[in-house]
Amino acid sequence: MTPQNDQNNVVNGPESLVHILPHLFGYHPEASLVLSGLTPEGRPVHIIRIALPADTSDWQGAVQNLFKYQQSKASERPGTVAGLVAWICPDPADPLYGEHSMTRHRHLAGLLGVTAHHCGADLQEVVYVTRDRYWLMSTDAFGEGRPISSPPAEFDATALPRSGDVRAALAPVTGDRAYAIAKAVDKVLKDADVQIRTTGHMAVAKDAAALIERTIRDLVNGTTTIEQIPDDTAAWLLVGLQYSDVAGVALEHCEDSELPAARDLWLHLARLCPDDVNWCVVEPTVLYAATSWGLGQEGIARLALHAASDVTGEYHLIRLLVYAMNVEHSYEGFRKRLRDSRASRSDAITG
Repeated sequence: MTPQNDQNNVVNGPESLVHILPHLFGYHPEASLVLSGLTPEGRPVHIIRIALPADTSDWQGAVQNLFKYQQSKASERPGTVAGLVAWICPDPADPLYGEHSMTRHRHLAGLLGVTAHHCGADLQEVVYVTRDRYWLMSTDAFGEGRPISSPPAEFDATALPRSGDVRAALAPVTGDRAYAIAKAVDKVLKDADVQIRTTGHMAVAKDAAALIERTIRDLVNGTTTIEQIPDDTAAWLLVGLQYSDVAGVALEHCEDSELPAARDLWLHLARLCPDDVNWCVVEPTVLYAATSWGLGQEGIARLALHAASDVTGEYHLIRLLVYAMNVEHSYEGFRKRLRDSRASRSDAITG
C-alpha cells in the first residue's frame, strides 16, 4: 500500500503514532495488523497491512508473513530503516472490542516482539488502536487506555473512511432478499443460455452493455431510482458484467455527471451478491472502487479493491486500478484513457 503524503508524515511521539495511521492508507484501518519501518527522521517507510486473523492459531503465521514482506520491501532500499512500529487495529464488530480485546491481543503483541528479535529488528512500539482509545502495548499493561485527542490540523482524519464502515456498506443482502435475487439470477442464467444457443455470446453481451447504458442514463436523468430497479434487471446486469467487454463498457461511464449514479448502481449490485451469487460480486465491487476514486474517495476505492481481491486473486480490472492509483496517482489521467476507449468503441463487444 502506498502511503499518502508521506513527505509530511513524521512520528514525533507516542500519540503521533495514532494520528499518523489513517494517513498512511487514506482510511482508518480496522481488523488490520500494520507494520512499518521508521527512518532516522521518524518517517514511516515500507508499510505493510494485512488482515487481522480472528483465530489465534493463525497469529504466528500472520506475524511471520508480515515481517517477511516488510524485510522484502526494506531490502529494496537498504539502510533506510532505523526501527519498526506496529499497530493492532481490532475489528469493531468484535463483541469484546476495547479493553477486553486489547488484553486478548497482548499475546499477538508478544509474537511481534519475539519475531522482531529473531529478525534482528528494533521493534520500538506496538500500538493497539480502537476508534476512540489506544494502548501502548509496551507500557500500558491494563486499564481503559488513553483517549485519542484531536490531532493537529495537518493530521485531521475525520473525512477519511473507516474500513469497518466500508465493509459493512458492502455487506450482501440476507434472508428473503437474498433468496429473491438468487432466484432472479438463476432465471437469467437459464434465459441467457437459451439466447446463447440461438444467437451466441456476442448478442448477450451487446444486450447487457445496452442495458448498462440505459440504466445509468435513466438514473442520471432521474427517470428511475436504485430502489426501482427490478430484480430481473439487476440479475441481467450482474450476469452481463461477467463479460470482460461489458465490464469495460461499465467502467467507461466516468464523466462527472455519471459518476454518482454509476457508483450507486455498482454498490447496489455488489450488495445483491449473497453466498449463492457470490461469483458475481467482483465486477460491481471493482466498478464501485473505480467510481469512488473518480469522486475523490480514494480510501473507499482501495478498501473496495481489497474486498474484491479477497474473493479473487486474479482479475484484470483490479490490477488496472491498483496500477493507476499507485503509479499514475491521478484519476484524470485514467479518465482520459477511458474517454478515448469510449470514443473509439464501435461494435467492440465480442462476447
